[in-house]
Amino acid sequence: MEELHLNKQTSYDQTTDQPKQLEIFKATTGRRVLSFFCDAICVLLLFIILQSTIVSLVVNKAFDFDTKRTTLMERELESHLFEAGIYNGETYDCLTLNQSFDKESGVAFDHYHEKIVYFYTNFSALNDDGKELIDIKNYYKEIQESNLFDVTGDYNSPETFSATPKSDVEESQMREFYQNTAYQSALNALAYDEVILPIQNSLLTAQVIQILVSCTLSSIVFLLVVPMCNKGQTLGMMFMKTAVVNRANGFQVKKTQVLIRFLILFLFEGLLSVFLLGLPALISFTMMMFSKENNALHDYFSASIVVDLSRTRIFKNEQEFLDYVAKEEEAKKSYTSSMFTSQLISEQTSEFSSEKTTEDK
Repeated sequence: MEELHLNKQTSYDQTTDQPKQLEIFKATTGRRVLSFFCDAICVLLLFIILQSTIVSLVVNKAFDFDTKRTTLMERELESHLFEAGIYNGETYDCLTLNQSFDKESGVAFDHYHEKIVYFYTNFSALNDDGKELIDIKNYYKEIQESNLFDVTGDYNSPETFSATPKSDVEESQMREFYQNTAYQSALNALAYDEVILPIQNSLLTAQVIQILVSCTLSSIVFLLVVPMCNKGQTLGMMFMKTAVVNRANGFQVKKTQVLIRFLILFLFEGLLSVFLLGLPALISFTMMMFSKENNALHDYFSASIVVDLSRTRIFKNEQEFLDYVAKEEEAKKSYTSSMFTSQLISEQTSEFSSEKTTEDK
């Protein structure tokens, strides 16, 4: 078969009787980008549906979310850093420091101070090096460095340390200290608790798996299954009237090419870009914009190109193409024969009319 000529023109100006397959037209970058966004929207919509329905239910069941969340809530309440109420949809609340700070009696200070001291005293966690991760010394150090308290003793010796709010301290200063410093430090330390840490890690793992499963399933549906069943076209390609063809001969892509195209697009340009700050996706887009053949990475590795379907006729294989050419040739011969016959009849009719006129004279 004659090697195909790849045309970069944006208008079809072919005037010969040559079949369109002998000259294929690449899709413009704009069409390809719009096609990608159409597919991305489809993937995103299905992702959201899966996240909120089937995948969420399965993952929650597999990781026993309800039991772990109950255990987590009970442990957090036990720390005294949370109080009964509503917090993130659960039936308890973090210390919001809503109580007024009484400078004389120090009621609010005593209230929050006692709870934070209770946490540091009754909870502990060690790292692999034996260092204490939940250490009351950190809290006492913050108190001493804040300059909001009259301090006695040394924070490195908790048993000798004591502090009372200074008489000239404003309520706003005390509130800011507990809300932005002391309480947040205690919450950060609580995350290392031997009960809470494994539960949080498990819940985080479950959330990551849930996102990956939903993303993978939605991508498979629109970027693999649909093209497999639709001659390599995604829904975005159908909308933008583009298609994928074999780069070697211009025929319809094979299923193996569709699979390779999906794997490169999803694994390398998609997932790997998450860990490499989008670098693989940027490389692929740059190749599509500035390379000689305007092929992205998934085009290059799958040996395919994206063409303008409105100006390019795609054949399944060489036999289908040859059958089409044969029919075109047959139609051309029939047309030529009919034209020759019509011309002959016209000439005979003209000659007969001329003779008839002569006889009448």
